[in-house]
This record gives sequence, C-alpha cells and structure tokens, in this order.
Amino acid sequence: WIEAQEAYLLAATNYQDAKQDRTDACTAVQGSINHQQEADDAANQATTTKKNVYATVEEELKAISSEKAMIEMLLKMLGTLHDINKQHEGIAIGSDSIGKDGNGVSNEYQRQFETKASPAQLEETLNKVKKMSLRIKSPGIASKLAALPTTMLAVYKESSEVSRILIEIWNQLDMRASMLEDEKTDADNNEDQKLEEKTNADITLVTTGKECEQAQQDVMTYNDQRATLEGKATAARSDYVAGRASYQDTIAHLSREVFIIRQILLKLNNACEGKPDTSVDVGQ
Repeated sequence: WIEAQEAYLLAATNYQDAKQDRTDACTAVQGSINHQQEADDAANQATTTKKNVYATVEEELKAISSEKAMIEMLLKMLGTLHDINKQHEGIAIGSDSIGKDGNGVSNEYQRQFETKASPAQLEETLNKVKKMSLRIKSPGIASKLAALPTTMLAVYKESSEVSRILIEIWNQLDMRASMLEDEKTDADNNEDQKLEEKTNADITLVTTGKECEQAQQDVMTYNDQRATLEGKATAARSDYVAGRASYQDTIAHLSREVFIIRQILLKLNNACEGKPDTSVDVGQ
C-alpha cells in the first residue's frame, strides 16, 4: 500500500506540474499571437512606406534625370557658341577634350547642331532649367540658379561662368540622386528586416502552438496515470486494512497459544527441578 500510495502521489504531482506547464505554454501562445500581429502590422507598414518612398523618390529621380540631360545639352550648346583655342583660358566649355584642329567642343558637337547655338536658344533652355530645378529638393541649387548670368552669353567670359555653375548644379543633382537611391535602399532594407521579423514571429507562433498542444497531451497522459494509480492505491489500502485486521486476529490467537505453551513449559521445568510451581494457571 505504501509503494502504491507513493506512486500515486508522484503521478498527482506530475499531473499538477503538467497543468502548470500547459498554462505557461498556452499563455506563451497568446503572447506569440500578439507578437505575430505586431510583426505583421510592422511588415505591412514597411511595405506601404517603401511604396510611398519609391513613388516620391522615383518622381524626383525622373526630374533629376531630365534636369541633368538638359544641363548636358546646355553644356554642349555652350561649346558650340565659342570656338576655343586649346591655349585659350580653360580647355572647352562642357568638355575636357580638344578637337583635332586645336579648337574646342564646337567641333566635337558640330554633328549634333546644324548651326551654332544662339544666345537666345541658350537663354530659353536656361530658363527651363531654372523652372525644373525648383522641383528638386536639394539645398543650394536655388542660389546657384539665381547666380546664372543669361544676358551676355555671347561673351566667352559669361558663358564660361554659366558652364561652371551648371557643372556645380549637375554635381549637386548627382549627389541628390545618390541620396534618393540611398532612401530607396533604406526602404528596401527596412522592408526586408520587417518581413524577416514577421517570418520569425510566424515560426515562433507555430512552435509555441505545438508546445501548447504537447502540454495539453501531457496533462491528459498524467491525468490518466494519476487516475489509474489512485485506483491501485485505493485497492492496496483496502487490502492493507483487511490484511492488518486478519493479522491482528491471528497474532492475538497465536499470542494466547504461545503464552499457554510457555506456562506449561515453566510448570514442567519447575516440577522436574523440584522447584515451587510459579506458572500461571491456564487451565481455563
């Protein structure tokens, strides 16, 4: 009975522990559900942010590309405005190369222009550049645009200054385009990170769900063991009680017989040795 009782008590302890484990596991599932929802929302927000960044950035990148193309055209047009000898100040407006005849870019780009660009054409194109540049969110461009001289483009000095400023603007536009590409990259990386976190949250939810199911199965298993051992312990207790009662009855009877035998032996020993009889009278 003691062994059966100990087995039952151990099973009962395991059952209580299993119930606590189930509570913890199922609580973890709820936490995983909340975390998964937060990760899902964050991933959706990152995707939305990326779309918005792309929409805004692509529009500005398109404007920058058009702006740079127009500036490059302006530099070529300025090159056709003046034939510049290689010994002259600077090499050539808009280019570092020298024509075979020793002149500047007017020879290089003559194929693209039937006639040399006029100051009026340049001024018209410059005004377009100024209008377009207002859409570019790059600091410093506005001040450079304001510094563009357009009244004496036929004069080499002024057109050279225009070329210099245009190249500065082109460089700033290129830097701005690089910054915008970085914004796209950051948006991509942020989305990738949030999607990875969402995937990890999904995996965690599946794992905790399985742990909760296993904990529930453990509770059922330990409960069955507890019930079985409780029945065995109860039966063993009944056997123990019945056995003890039988034992006590038997011991009582045997003890009486032992006592009588001992008194008879004492009486016989005393008689044989000629001693007084000290035994108890058990004749009744």
